[in-house]
Amino acid sequence: VGIGAGSLPSWLLAAFPGVTVDAVDIDASVVTIATDCFGLPERESRLKTHIEDGMHFMQGNGRFEEYDMVMLDVVPLPKPFRAMISAAHDRLAVDGILAVNGWKPDKEFQGLQKDAMKVFSRVWLAEDDQGGNQILLAVKGGAGLRETMPNMNELEAMGAPKDAATWSSQYTWKKLV
Repeated sequence: VGIGAGSLPSWLLAAFPGVTVDAVDIDASVVTIATDCFGLPERESRLKTHIEDGMHFMQGNGRFEEYDMVMLDVVPLPKPFRAMISAAHDRLAVDGILAVNGWKPDKEFQGLQKDAMKVFSRVWLAEDDQGGNQILLAVKGGAGLRETMPNMNELEAMGAPKDAATWSSQYTWKKLV
């Protein structure tokens, strides 16, 4: 949810040949710019773009697909998106992950962290070197909840691309729940 320049959906399609991506943005011009200027694939069978309010999309509106991962990249976080936590949880498969990009000073993002801790079995938070950008990972629990984040070698063994494994291991992940 939140297409921006389209780099995240494009990377997911390139890094994971078996993945399908539903990319959602409320603004059609954002999708047009991502396609025309930044290379978001226009004709890719594994990519479905949805011009729709992200909150409505997550609530299903008569359709219900289960996801392994939901990524929310809308900064600053709109106040109604905090209610998306339960909807995202409901749409995730067991062991599914909600990933949220946010800013430390954003009060709505801080509130979303607290809400995620009430709904998800495991919640992790990492922060950039400047102390502004934060990434929240929330896991819909199954039997295999970890006490620590996987290191680079473990991530690669799980099938993560090397660049993603390297990126994740450069941060200190704090377990919130």
